[in-house]
Amino acid sequence: MLNYFSEALRDRLQDYLSGNHRSDSKWAECVGGRDPMDEADLASARYQEDFTLHMQQRNHQFIYEIKQALQRIERGDYGVCEECGDDIGVERLKAQPMTRVCVHCKKELENAERRKLGKTRGWKPPWPLETRGGANPFSSRIALSKLQELTNG
Repeated sequence: MLNYFSEALRDRLQDYLSGNHRSDSKWAECVGGRDPMDEADLASARYQEDFTLHMQQRNHQFIYEIKQALQRIERGDYGVCEECGDDIGVERLKAQPMTRVCVHCKKELENAERRKLGKTRGWKPPWPLETRGGANPFSSRIALSKLQELTNG
């Protein structure tokens, strides 16, 4: 099974190193190296440059992750979750061969990141959770009485 993943990762690495995963070539053809003529052309050229840079950074990150996965295969700890130590699972590895964590830990990490972002950005709901009297307007008793008032009155 490790041979399967090793070959798949090496093939993917070769694709990235040879440039087969570049999606910026279409943009280069569209802009074609001509001198921008107006603000729209300048904006388009700037967007193309930003897009190309982003894709290059993304490709470098993928190459790094593939090399890390190949090193884990050589060390013998490929397919073991770095968070909990459990097996990652063949289906997850087939879908994400460079992954370092199992599905459960990935969900936990994403939830922790969401909580962290919510706290650091000072997120507050767009509605008040309590009324002046201190009652929660979303509780079933209050909502039911409001619904009855609306339908009866």
